Amino acid sequence: MLSTYVPSKLWGEVVLTTVTLTNTILSSYISGFSPFKKWYGYAPDYSFFRVFGYTCFVLRLHIERSKLSSQSVIYVFLSYGAGKMEYRCFDLIT
Repeated sequence: MLSTYVPSKLWGEVVLTTVTLTNTILSSYISGFSPFKKWYGYAPDYSFFRVFGYTCFVLRLHIERSKLSSQSVIYVFLSYGAGKMEYRCFDLIT
């Protein structure tokens, strides 16, 4: 983390991302199953995974934009949210 220049206040997000990935990837210690599948009984959906630090575009709310302003803002992906298909992103500018 030091070599990628991630601010220390975001290291908690790195830990959350690591725990989420560890709980959903396959494990040789559990007969080739993931902890997620052992707990819930079905395989997890891997399509929502994203790369940590990846540039993403977040859609701005309708009240924050006008007809001539941009519809999305550039953010950096940090971790996964509590719900399904939720992502936590970081705005580098503000």
